[in-house]
Amino acid sequence: MERRGEDGPRDNAPVAPGHRLEVVQPSAGLHNHAPLNEASINAAQLTLLEEASTDALYSRSEVAKLFGLAESRLRAWEKSGFLQPDAEGRRARYRFSDLVEVRAAKGLLDQGIPLRRVRQALAALRQALPPGARPLVSCRILTEGTELVVRDGEGTYEPHTGQCLIEFSSAEISHAIVTQLRPPKPARLEQDAYQAYLDALRLEDSGEGAAAAIEAAYRRALTYDPTFVSALTNLANHLLGQGQTAEALALYHQALAQQPNHPETLFNLGLHYLDEGELVASAQAFQGATASAPAFADAHFNLAMVLEELNQSVQARPHWERYLELEPSGALAVVARRHLEELV
Repeated sequence: MERRGEDGPRDNAPVAPGHRLEVVQPSAGLHNHAPLNEASINAAQLTLLEEASTDALYSRSEVAKLFGLAESRLRAWEKSGFLQPDAEGRRARYRFSDLVEVRAAKGLLDQGIPLRRVRQALAALRQALPPGARPLVSCRILTEGTELVVRDGEGTYEPHTGQCLIEFSSAEISHAIVTQLRPPKPARLEQDAYQAYLDALRLEDSGEGAAAAIEAAYRRALTYDPTFVSALTNLANHLLGQGQTAEALALYHQALAQQPNHPETLFNLGLHYLDEGELVASAQAFQGATASAPAFADAHFNLAMVLEELNQSVQARPHWERYLELEPSGALAVVARRHLEELV
C-alpha cells in the first residue's frame, strides 16, 4: 500500500508490521478491566447465556428446584418411563428438551389432567412436531385446558387438529435457568469471553476462518466482556483489514478508554495514522507505546521512521539505537543502521 506523508507520496520505506494480541490467560492480566457484577449483565450477555443453557445438562435436584417439584416425584417419573433423562450411574442428567417436557407436564398436571393423558399428550406432541425440529426445544409449548400444543416458526397448531391455542414459551425456561438456577457470575463471563477470544485466534491462525466468522467470535467475546482490551484491539485490526475504518478507530479508542497506555493498541493505532499520512498523530501513538513498553522494539523502529518523516532526525536517533539494542540482527536492523549512519 502506498503511504502518503503530509507533502504527498513518500517512498516505500519498511515499517514494522501491526501486532495482534496473542493467547494469554486472563489471570495473567491481559485485560485488566473493571470488575463485572451481576447487576451489570446486559441484554446481549443474557441472550448468549440463555442460548448456552440449551446445550447444558442439569441434575435432578436442579430440575426439582427450577420447577418447584419434589425430587422423589421426578425419580418416580423416571422410574415409570414418563421422563427419560440421560443416566450417569444412578444420577439423572436432564437435557434442555427434558426440561421442556417437565414444564409441559407440570402445567398439565397442575390443571388436573391425569398422568395417563399427559403421557399420551406428550407422545402425540413429539410425533406432531415438524420434520427436523428438535423435540420440544425449537418450538414453543402451548397449553389450553386439557390440550397440549406447540408453536413453530410459522404459527400455532394443535397436534391432532391444527387448532390455534394459547402459549407458554420454552424461552421462559432458559431465562429461569440463567436468572434463578444458574445466575451469571463475573468469573463465568470472563471465561466465556476468553473462550470466544481463543476461538477467534484459532480461526485466524488456521487460515480457514472466514472474515465474518472471525469477526463474530471477537464480537461474542466483547458481548460477554465489553472491557476486554485484547479483543477490542484485535477486532479493530480485523475490521481495518476489511475496510471498516470508522468502527475500527472507535474500537481502538474504546480499548484505550479502558487502558490508556496499552502498548499494542497504541502501536496499531499509530500504524493506522501512518497509513493515513497523519504523521503527528502516528508519532504520538508510537511514543505512547514506547513509553509504556520500553522493550517494544517495533514501536521504537516505527517511531524513529515517523520522526524522520517529520524532519526530527535528532529525536529519532535514540529510537534507532534502542531498536538495535533490542533487535541487533535482521532486515530492519540493517535499515536502522543505515539511518544512523546517515545521521552522522
